[in-house]
Amino acid sequence: MISEIEKYSVGWTDLAEASTRNAELLKELALDKQSLRKMATEAWENPTLRDMCE
Repeated sequence: MISEIEKYSVGWTDLAEASTRNAELLKELALDKQSLRKMATEAWENPTLRDMCE
């Protein structure tokens, strides 16, 4: 019985760690997306670059 409990508790620990890592990756992705938006806006506001893109 104890081995069953240990097995499931290890599984839950792994799941919690994976969920935490997933949340960290999603946060990084959101920051990257925000950074790309900022760069695109800055490029569009630059008349020389805007003319090259049109």
